[in-house]
Amino acid sequence: MPDRGDQRWQSPTEALRLLLRGATARTAGPTAVVVGTVLSLVNQGGDIASGDVTPATWIRIEVNYLVPFLVASIGWLSARRTSTSPAPARRHPQRIPPGMRSATSPSRHQAER
Repeated sequence: MPDRGDQRWQSPTEALRLLLRGATARTAGPTAVVVGTVLSLVNQGGDIASGDVTPATWIRIEVNYLVPFLVASIGWLSARRTSTSPAPARRHPQRIPPGMRSATSPSRHQAER
């Protein structure tokens, strides 16, 4: 399996394409297995143990695995999102030389008093 850690995206369509191609599976899969199993045992364990499993129970179990997979996939994708515009330039406050201060702004000596 090729290394998919360097894949970047900008638009939601590109993110969905990465998800559907399985780019998030390596990270999201193990998370979904662990969290989904715990959720299924906690939430549907009684039904499974008693053999009282209905089609609705199986849908709930599937959702228990799907939600952690999607959450982990979103985390993987957000770490690889690239900006569509350049980052704004940082603005640093300008230092005003002492001779250039206006008459209304206090000087350093006036402010310390």
